Amino acid sequence: GFRLPDLVIAALLGFPFEDTGEVIALSNRMGSTVDGADAHTAAGELQEYMRVLVERKRANLGPDVISDFIRAQDEDPEFFTVRSLESFAAGLVFPGHETTVVRMDFGVLYLLNDAALRDWLMADPEGRIDQVVDEVLRMTSAHNFGLMRYANEDIEIGGVTIRKGDLVIISD
Repeated sequence: GFRLPDLVIAALLGFPFEDTGEVIALSNRMGSTVDGADAHTAAGELQEYMRVLVERKRANLGPDVISDFIRAQDEDPEFFTVRSLESFAAGLVFPGHETTVVRMDFGVLYLLNDAALRDWLMADPEGRIDQVVDEVLRMTSAHNFGLMRYANEDIEIGGVTIRKGDLVIISD
């Protein structure tokens, strides 16, 4: 389920298709549950990639989200006050890519495991696909295991010591 979302996020955000491998690799490193330091480094590298992309795009704006961000910032320099344009653009890659992949994979899995549902969809794909997509979105979560964060400092919670750099998964 990776290739289609890779291409869609590239088109939506406006980075070159040939950069998709690099951008997605950085996004994947950002989601690492093994190495918080590398996840942080990857986030910085992706933000730097976006900084360079923004500078290139300023000279040749297109019909994409990053170009829209540039236009908004040009119209109102205070548009990005909490985070930089580059940081915001980098922050869109991970959720825009990963959640789509996960949901598409779950949708395929449900259809492969439920012949009646698959047959029902195939009897009228154009008329029924929206209902199937709605149901897949309702039944699944793109964050089945919670929100990943890394501890910024040592802390003790409920008698358990969480060390700086440890992975913490926030789940309800």
